[in-house]
Amino acid sequence: MIRTIPPDLGRVKIEEACQKIPGFMYLALGDPMQKRNYYRCGWIRFEDDVDVPEVISKLGEEKLDGFRMQLTHSTRPFVAKMRMAPGAGSRPERIVVDLEKIKKLASLLEEQAEQLAQLPGDDNAMEPPTEPKDRGSLAVEARAKHLADMLDSEFPEGDEEKMLAKKNAIAFDLYLAYVRYAFNCCYYCAAITDFHEELLRKCIQHGRSPATNKSDWKETRWLDWLDSKVALLIDRDNVDPTGYGGKDIPKELKKLCEPHVKREDEGKFRCSSCSKLFKAEAFVEKHIANKHPELTRDVEDLPFFNNFALDPHRIQPFTHAPPPTGNQQPPPQAYGLRAPQQREQPGGRDFADPYRHPYPPNHHYPPAPPPISLSGYGEYPPPRDSDGFYRRRERSPPNNRRRLSDRLGDRVHDQPPLVLTGSEGLPAKPSTTFAEPMSERAGPAASTSIPPAGAPPKVKEDPRAATGRKISYMDMDEVAEGDVELSY
Repeated sequence: MIRTIPPDLGRVKIEEACQKIPGFMYLALGDPMQKRNYYRCGWIRFEDDVDVPEVISKLGEEKLDGFRMQLTHSTRPFVAKMRMAPGAGSRPERIVVDLEKIKKLASLLEEQAEQLAQLPGDDNAMEPPTEPKDRGSLAVEARAKHLADMLDSEFPEGDEEKMLAKKNAIAFDLYLAYVRYAFNCCYYCAAITDFHEELLRKCIQHGRSPATNKSDWKETRWLDWLDSKVALLIDRDNVDPTGYGGKDIPKELKKLCEPHVKREDEGKFRCSSCSKLFKAEAFVEKHIANKHPELTRDVEDLPFFNNFALDPHRIQPFTHAPPPTGNQQPPPQAYGLRAPQQREQPGGRDFADPYRHPYPPNHHYPPAPPPISLSGYGEYPPPRDSDGFYRRRERSPPNNRRRLSDRLGDRVHDQPPLVLTGSEGLPAKPSTTFAEPMSERAGPAASTSIPPAGAPPKVKEDPRAATGRKISYMDMDEVAEGDVELSY
């Protein structure tokens, strides 16, 4: 087993190095792993009597384009989980559809196998058969008929619909096994590999879940995916490449020829390159493609692109970078993603100057509304500078700010400025401090008080209003001692 093969090292160079060792049979390659920078693994198959440790030492010393292969002796079988098709694939009506498709697929694989066996230059090339050769599909049909007869003999009076569904399921399972072990093909994966090791690496086994009657959008989506993939195997020439991300070559050719086709009149079209006249536009396009190939050179690469798009197992692009597997994570460009950009400001606005918009100098601005004067608030919109950018309105310094009455005109009468000392609304500060002892404030001077102005005669002042007098808590619902009683 070759642990890692770089993406720029092809099969031919590895096979040339392996053919130098006697007993070499074939080279099997795995799929490129996108999360590992498109590196892949491989398997070199030798005959049973080959000394494997000696082969590993010889191949390990040889460098291929500066790359030294890391080899190991693979003695244990590959272990993986068995895949299961959803229950929608086990429904009787679905098995009938899949049975017809897998019969077509088996017939195509048999034809390809016969053509590959007759290729010149191969030591094992077969001579063209003089009479029709027996195919494996005929043996599968005979085996399915035999099992169906056994089923009829065991259950002679069974339900016809159930019996027919059972016979179709038996025939379909036989075809699944036939294409897998004869052609290294998995129908449910729509995968065809060259060697057994490649198929095991991709799908070790594919079963079928019990049939379900409920309709699930996931199962419906899986059936659509299966039909689209199998169509690429049995009817690739008739599928629309645009449905798989490819290009429509006639439409692309028409786009390239349009700038070089000149219509002069009804039924008169001229080639602008050589001034030749034609009766229809299609004739001009054909003329340009044949006589002026330099104008349609971009179409030459489209068949290669469509071959990639129509590959059932082409590498799908990454939507996000995979989780890191080591200390060093490859950059996003290694997975076909864009590099992380600097944090863009919303709307292109500069946070340092929110009134500055990124318009170019020759930008055609929309018509501005009429200026509105708000008695000192300025006009709208703010003025622009020479390069067409809005500028932040400069505020006046704090010492030059106008008062509200100046900005609002005669709506508010001028009032003298207030000088705030921080004690507005508070009672007068007592003449004595709380630190003085109570004995000093309880003397005769404290009991002498001056009645308030306008009070009736013989009215005493509230003792609590005495300066420096501390009053303890009293119930406000009862008459306090010393209150002034007024008679109305």
